[in-house]
Amino acid sequence: MSVQARERYKSLIDQLPFQYLADTPTVRYYTDWSVFESRMDKGYAYNEHPLPPQLARHNPNILLGTALRLSNLPSQVEVIDISREESPVEPMSLVGVSTKMHAYHAYMWTTGAYIRVNPGEEASLVVASTGGDGYLGHHIILEIGRGARLDLKLLDYAGDSDALKTLVVEVIAREDSRLDATYLTLHHPSHAVYKILHARLYDGAQVEARGLTAGGAMTRYEETYILEGRRSRLDARASNVARSNTKTDFLLNAIHKGPESEGFISARGVVLTNGYLAQRGLAKIDAEAQWASSEVESHVTILGEPARGYAIPMLEIHSGDVVKANHEASVTTIQEDHVFYMRSRGLSREELEKLMITGIIEYSGAAGKLGLEPTDIF
Repeated sequence: MSVQARERYKSLIDQLPFQYLADTPTVRYYTDWSVFESRMDKGYAYNEHPLPPQLARHNPNILLGTALRLSNLPSQVEVIDISREESPVEPMSLVGVSTKMHAYHAYMWTTGAYIRVNPGEEASLVVASTGGDGYLGHHIILEIGRGARLDLKLLDYAGDSDALKTLVVEVIAREDSRLDATYLTLHHPSHAVYKILHARLYDGAQVEARGLTAGGAMTRYEETYILEGRRSRLDARASNVARSNTKTDFLLNAIHKGPESEGFISARGVVLTNGYLAQRGLAKIDAEAQWASSEVESHVTILGEPARGYAIPMLEIHSGDVVKANHEASVTTIQEDHVFYMRSRGLSREELEKLMITGIIEYSGAAGKLGLEPTDIF
């Protein structure tokens, strides 16, 4: 990124708001922006958090910390250190810069990688991003060439420090490519993280995404898929855990622009004592996306007091020719009659809650693919 571009973004930090409007439909802010604001003047990290054993055993091919490190990179994959060299794709060109945190990341990020899977190739890749003892900003651009296939594990970890991290991942899925992605977001309760994953799918591209998120002091995670191409396909499922004394605002969006595109987005969340989880999803079908199909689900279970959880799915339909457009949501607690029924069969309330938490953690499939136990998360 050029020095001129960086300086332009610096000037925007003070000019842009965190949000232009409060979130709908309840006209409120679901992200506690004061947590980010209080940490935006922290110095850069000198030390990074080591990956915990359950993540380190996946042996990342690409590790972003205070610097970029590569290990056993597959021959089908090209990597450029974009903190030192110019990127073939300009950072933030997919996401855009329209808010204060966009501008802050665009100006401040320190470590970045452009990753390209060559056309027609097939590869497996493990990418990890760590936190540190001060501010760390990571930027990843992932381009999957035409007809290529990638099995991706993306591990986002932030450890025990009162610090701030930003992570932006921009994904380009070229024509007839396939991405099988497993995302883990694991943040310590003292860490604040602003995270965006923005993907664009072109003609015939397919993405299957499985995510598991356990946020920190304030984790804002926006995962957006733009189905640009004809017959592009998306199946994205997420499991979210709001542990005690953590806050997570999780957004999962599918924007249809390509004719005959298909999207399914679904999230399951659980909120533990003193936790906070806003779980939001948007399925939008633009006018040019004739015969598109989209579904959005959001379900939150609240365990313990006090705890707060919100499940908000939204539909925007701008085309008169739609195959399917559905949404559903629920926010529930354990009903006492369910507790009585299970206790009559030998299960304690604690065992019942553990079963429910385990089921939600395992819903997306990310925990199984990463070989994680529920005790690794909460």
